[in-house]
Amino acid sequence: MNYPETRKTLLAKIISGDEVSWKEFYDRYIPVIAFVGKLYNFSDADCDDLVQNTIKNIMSKGYTRMQVFGAKCISCCVGATIMFVVVELAAALIGTGMYGFGQTLDGDFWGVLATQYVANMANVLLCIAICAKFRKIGTSIMGIIFLPDVVAMVLALADGIWKTSVSQYWFTAFLNETAMLHWTFNSVLRECLLGSAIYLPVFCSLGLSFFKKREL
Repeated sequence: MNYPETRKTLLAKIISGDEVSWKEFYDRYIPVIAFVGKLYNFSDADCDDLVQNTIKNIMSKGYTRMQVFGAKCISCCVGATIMFVVVELAAALIGTGMYGFGQTLDGDFWGVLATQYVANMANVLLCIAICAKFRKIGTSIMGIIFLPDVVAMVLALADGIWKTSVSQYWFTAFLNETAMLHWTFNSVLRECLLGSAIYLPVFCSLGLSFFKKREL
């Protein structure tokens, strides 16, 4: 296969957002990128991923590693927030329509809801950090499923050996507490809210340290 000559002016126009240049780039280079994937025995799906990643790398030129990671975090958190709202509304509708629960128990409803939200956002940022570390989809999914529970088990084992209570401050314990729906905003939920808020910058910093902006 004949490789087309790379023109820096074309790449510069693409970065500036010129649509005509994008079409020219697609016509000239996308078949070449896919052909290179085939040389390495990539499957069709992997070749598509290679093409998409190459395009994303070109589009991310000019942005810092922190800017790219920040955009990923914001998009994930916005999506998780939408899902959180949908789930809460669905739970309210199902509870009212099917079980006749028309009102909450006495307690701070919004305080409990805020605790659930912050704990879930901490979970989202940890998932982002795990994906930034492993990169590959399969490995990342396995890490998201098992790593938090492995840490929880190690901390529980440490509690049993040294008679401590460290495991109750791991964020999965906060998620378990908020899932029990204690509508009274007691000291346990206050600890969950504070602990989850502390984990937010910790997991975000961890993800940023793992994240590598891949260039062409």
